[in-house]
Amino acid sequence: MVDPPHAWYKYEDPKEYVKAVEEYLRKRLELYSDLMETLEWDFFFTIFSEIDWVLHKIPSVLRGNSNLIGNILYLIKRFVKRAIMHSDFLLIVSDHGFEEKYIELNINSVLR
Repeated sequence: MVDPPHAWYKYEDPKEYVKAVEEYLRKRLELYSDLMETLEWDFFFTIFSEIDWVLHKIPSVLRGNSNLIGNILYLIKRFVKRAIMHSDFLLIVSDHGFEEKYIELNINSVLR
């Protein structure tokens, strides 16, 4: 098993973090593809957290800098296409949207 690249703060260069996330995703998808294609299963489930992780580190992706994550999006899309070929029913869900917020929070006011 491969440890997920959660330690985004250790990467000074955002591109290096994206590379680490992409490599992690590639390894996961190899495993998932093997499982999906070789085992008899009634229900197959996976979660893709990679975009969420990258957006926390690099919110500029929301402003159109999607070239940075193009490979990650492509890998996920390719896996979904393969999953469609192996299933009768495919459900894609999201736990939330993602947007930048510009607010100031005075923690002392909140704690009073």
